[in-house]
Amino acid sequence: MAITYFIRDLQAPELVNSADGADEERLAAALERICARDVRAIHFGHGAPLVADCNARLQRSLGIVTKKEGEL
Repeated sequence: MAITYFIRDLQAPELVNSADGADEERLAAALERICARDVRAIHFGHGAPLVADCNARLQRSLGIVTKKEGEL
């Protein structure tokens, strides 16, 4: 089933801001669930939606988050 993903505008400090890594773990778990779907569009709070290579971009984001987890 294809889905459209809506997210609010985030800046890096707001996205991951726990000292104990809990935010990163929850974010990684959420991204894993989203990556398992066929995402056709990501709509941000501002600007044009992302409508190409959505799953690849999400997978890349997941890789960045899980890499950060390993550095804590």
